[in-house]
Amino acid sequence: DDSFHTLISAVQQGRVVFQNIKKGTLSCFTSNSAELVVNLVSLAAASLFGVPLALTVMQILAIDLIAELFPIAALGWDKADRELMHEPARDPHHHILNSRSILDLLWCGLLIGGFAFANYLMFFGRNGVSADTVHSGSPLHMQATALTYLTIVLCQLGNILQRRSQDGLFTRYQFHNKHLWFSILLSLTCVVAILYSPINQYFGAGPLSAVDWLYAVFGAVLFLAIREVQRLVKR
Repeated sequence: DDSFHTLISAVQQGRVVFQNIKKGTLSCFTSNSAELVVNLVSLAAASLFGVPLALTVMQILAIDLIAELFPIAALGWDKADRELMHEPARDPHHHILNSRSILDLLWCGLLIGGFAFANYLMFFGRNGVSADTVHSGSPLHMQATALTYLTIVLCQLGNILQRRSQDGLFTRYQFHNKHLWFSILLSLTCVVAILYSPINQYFGAGPLSAVDWLYAVFGAVLFLAIREVQRLVKR
């Protein structure tokens, strides 16, 4: 129809759709960047020091197709962040992936990948074993790779939440999308199944202790703290 109200609603809906696509796209590429960092560092460590790889192919697929798939899809139910209609029109030449966003993705990848690989190495240290003496596929190695996997997953879930709003993580905006919180719970349930059920053999993962979970959670908290400080400094 020719109603001005309909036109405004259509423009607003279009902006919300673009906003949610942007959040999902950047969140997806963040985990890909972290996986790339872990694999490159792990390959270098394997070549130079004989340290077994920190992440298996099946674990990479478990991050992309299980852990983050449901929360990223649930972002489609997000409402408008802030007063979206008060913002100026988007430049059609300003794409989601640009030099600024790519640098941000690389920075996030370095942080998450760095924390994940550090947890991988520290796992051997806590168990009194040198990483270069561990055999690939051994129970200890499977537990260490599981910790790498878990660290990336928790950081990625935090990254998805942190990217949702311009006001960061600590805002009432985080609570309006019930689908997202259900999807996060579903993802964590799948992660627990991968770590503790018999299917962990297919993912090259071993069961983790409460202390291992604390290390993974600490990595995620540290990542979110750095991102929140970065957001405040930019503002």
